[in-house]
Amino acid sequence: MRQGYDQRRKYLVERLNSMKGVSCTIPKGAFYLLIDVRPQLGRTLAGRKIENDTDFTQALLEAEHVAVTPGAAFDAPGYVRWCYASAMEEIVEGLNRLERFIR
Repeated sequence: MRQGYDQRRKYLVERLNSMKGVSCTIPKGAFYLLIDVRPQLGRTLAGRKIENDTDFTQALLEAEHVAVTPGAAFDAPGYVRWCYASAMEEIVEGLNRLERFIR
């Protein structure tokens, strides 16, 4: 299981850091990471003005059916929390949808 989590973590970090407009650092533990979405603040995505991480999470859920948690809930405003305790296929699809959303 540890190898599986490590593989998903590495894939997520690599893929997120290759996207324009979001970034993250490599988490040292747990099975989630924080994605910096501050470059998206002030933009209009899927017809919704993004003022904060909560707006971002709501718009992403409505437009692409991807659920992430606002970072403000973890004292990290401007970030969203992404869990990687799911199948690799679901992670790949979620990242495809995230990338489409921020384009």
